[in-house]
Amino acid sequence: SSGINAEYGGIKNRKVATLPNSSEDLDIFDELPKEVLRITTAECHMETVLSSLSKRYPALVSVCMLYSFSDSRTAMDREVDELCKHGKVRRFTLRSSSSFVMMTKSYHKILEEHVPKLKISLSNMVQNLQTFSGQSYFTQSDLNSKFCFSDDTINALINVGILIYYPATSKYEFSVPGSSLLVENLTKGRQEVLKRLNMKVNKEMLEHEFINLKLRCSEIGVKYVIFDLIGRQQVKSIKSSSGKLLRIPSRT
Repeated sequence: SSGINAEYGGIKNRKVATLPNSSEDLDIFDELPKEVLRITTAECHMETVLSSLSKRYPALVSVCMLYSFSDSRTAMDREVDELCKHGKVRRFTLRSSSSFVMMTKSYHKILEEHVPKLKISLSNMVQNLQTFSGQSYFTQSDLNSKFCFSDDTINALINVGILIYYPATSKYEFSVPGSSLLVENLTKGRQEVLKRLNMKVNKEMLEHEFINLKLRCSEIGVKYVIFDLIGRQQVKSIKSSSGKLLRIPSRT
C-alpha cells in the first residue's frame, strides 16, 4: 500500500480554502510554531485522496484512507493527532463507524458560507473551535456557555448540518453540511467494490481496470473508495507482472 500514492497520481488542483479578508477574518495560524506550519505527509496524503473526490462533496477524508499510505497506523494516528492538537485539521465522526478529518481552513470556509446567515459572529465561533479543538462532543450547557449559543441558535445549526445531536448521550458534535450524503455513498461504494471483487476469480482485479469502472450503487469515485478499503484492510494492493492488483485478503 505504500506505493499507492504514485499509482493514483499525487496532489492535484483542489485548493484548500481560506477565510476572506474582512473585519471578522481570524487567522489562527499566525502564531503556530514553524514545525507545525510545515506541510506534513498526512496533509499531502489528504490532498491526494481529495483529488479523487468530486467537488460536489465536502473535502472529508477518512483516517482509514490515510492508513493506506503508511505501514504504521500508529505513526499516522500520531501525526493526525498532532495536526488536530495544533488546529490544522479537525476530526469528525459523522454518525459513522469511521473517523474523518478535514483541513481546518476548509472547514472555516464552510462556516463562512452558513454562519453569517444565522447572525452568529464568525470570528468568535472560529476562535472557540480553536480553543476547544481537543473536545469532540459538547453538552447543551457547553454550547450555551463556551460558545454563547442560544437554544434557537443550536437548533438552527442542527438544521443546516453544522451540529449533530446524539439523543442517546444528549451530546452535540460539530459536523459538515453535506457529509451525510458522502458517508452514505462511501458505504454503498465499499459494498459494491467488495461485491465485484468477490465475483472475480481469486477475488482480485487489476487496479487500472477497476478504476475505469463506474459504480452503479454509488455516485462517489472508485479511487476514493479504494483508498478507504485498503486502509480498512478489507482490500490489498499487490504488485504483479501485469500491474497492481486489488485483492480481497484470504482469511486465515
